Amino acid sequence: MNYKLKSLLALLAVVSTACIDDNYDLSDIDTTTRVQVNDLTLPVNIDAITLSDIITFDEDSKIKPVTIGGKEFYALSETGDFESDAIYIDKVTAAAPSLAPTQETLSRIMPQAKTAGFDPSDLSYTYEIVRMGNDLHYVSENIDPAIDALYSARIEPLEFGVHLEALNMGSVTDRMYFSDLVISMPKGLTCTVSTGKYNPATGIWTIDMHDVQGSTTDAKLTATAIDFAANGCEIVDHGLSLDSQFRIESGHLTIEPKIVGGIPSQLPSSLEFRVSYTLNDLTVNNLSGRINYKLAGMDIEPVSLSDIPDFLSGEETNIDLANPQIYLQVNNPVAGNDLDCSTGITLTAIREGAPAQSFSPDNGAFTIGHGRGVEGPYNFVLAPDNKDLTTPADYTTGLEFVKFSNLSALIASPADSPVKGLPQSIGIRLDDPQIPT
Repeated sequence: MNYKLKSLLALLAVVSTACIDDNYDLSDIDTTTRVQVNDLTLPVNIDAITLSDIITFDEDSKIKPVTIGGKEFYALSETGDFESDAIYIDKVTAAAPSLAPTQETLSRIMPQAKTAGFDPSDLSYTYEIVRMGNDLHYVSENIDPAIDALYSARIEPLEFGVHLEALNMGSVTDRMYFSDLVISMPKGLTCTVSTGKYNPATGIWTIDMHDVQGSTTDAKLTATAIDFAANGCEIVDHGLSLDSQFRIESGHLTIEPKIVGGIPSQLPSSLEFRVSYTLNDLTVNNLSGRINYKLAGMDIEPVSLSDIPDFLSGEETNIDLANPQIYLQVNNPVAGNDLDCSTGITLTAIREGAPAQSFSPDNGAFTIGHGRGVEGPYNFVLAPDNKDLTTPADYTTGLEFVKFSNLSALIASPADSPVKGLPQSIGIRLDDPQIPT
C-alpha cells in the first residue's frame, strides 16, 4: 500500500505600513534669507510588507509558500511516499487422503421369466450394487492467520476418479453397463463430469446409464471451485478440515451373456466387484471469506521541525494552529478483490526532556474504499472541521473528511510541560493498518 502525505499547518501572512518622519533640520539654511514654506507635501509610496520581506527561507525549508485557489499562504509542508511490505497470504493446501479400494460381492437379481421361443440375445442379468467407498477427510494445517473464515474458493483442478471392475467376467459377457449409479461427494463443487451429472446442493453424482468396455470402466469428476460453508467447514486454531464422503451409495450392474451356439453363457449368481479411487491435493487459488490482514512495514519517519526560523524556535513560542489540515493520498492494493483497507493514525509532538503528547482522529480509524480501483487515488483530509478547507488541486477528487478535533493543539506547549516551545519533531504512526474483517 502506498501513501502520500502532505500537511499544511500554521498559515501565516503579515502586512505592515511605515511611519512618516515630520521633524526637519533647517540649521543649514541661510538665516538672512527668509524662506516661506506653506503646505509642504512629500509624496512617499510604501508597498505592503509581507513575511517574505522580513524572513528569508532556504529552498529546502519546510516552511514555504503554497498557492491554493489563487491565494498564497506560508505553510509547514511535509511531502513523501511510503509503502507497506508486499501483501501476501499463504495458499491454503491440503494433501490428498489415501483411499483404499473397496470390494464387495454383488448378488444377482433374477431376470424376468421369458416366454417360450424368446430370443436368447434379449437375456440379461442385473446385480445390485450396495454402499461401497470411504469417508473423505482433507485436512489443512497452519492456515495463514490473516484468514479468519473460509466460505468458498477457486481451486486448482481437483480430480475425483473412480475405477469400476467386475472381476473375472470378461470371457462370458457380451455387454455390461451401469445404471442408476449414485455416488456421494462433497457438496458445493463447481465441476465437470465425464459421465452423468452432479448436484452441488446435495453433493450427489448420478450416472443413469454408462456402458463398459470389457469388464472395467472409469469415471471422473473435476472440480475447479468449492463451497466450504456448504460442507460445514470452519477454521479452528488455524486449521481446516473438509469432512465428506467419496463412495458409491447404490446402483445396478447389468450383464448380457455371450451367446455361443445359440445358448447363453452361464453367469454366476453373485460376482466380485471392486471400486478404486483416485484424488489429488486440494490447493486454493482464490478465496471468499473473512480476512483480517495486518499491514506491515508502514513505518514513517518523524517530521523534523529543526529548520524553522529562529523567531519561532524560542522557548516561549506557543502556537495554536487556527486551521490545520493534513492531506493523505492512498492507494488500495486489494481493491481488485472488492476489499477495503483501514487504518488509524497518531501524531505525536516530541520535545526532548518532556513527555510526548499524542493526538488521533475522533473515530480512531478511517476506511480506504475500493470503488476507484487499486491505484485510486483515495484522498483524505484530517482537520478539526470541514469548513474553509484550502485543498491542494491534487487532492480534490473524491476527498473524504476525517474529523480530528484536537489537531489544533498539535504543536502548542502543554501548560504542565517542563519544556516549552515548539516540539523538535512530529512523530507519525499508523495504528493497526489492515484489510478489515
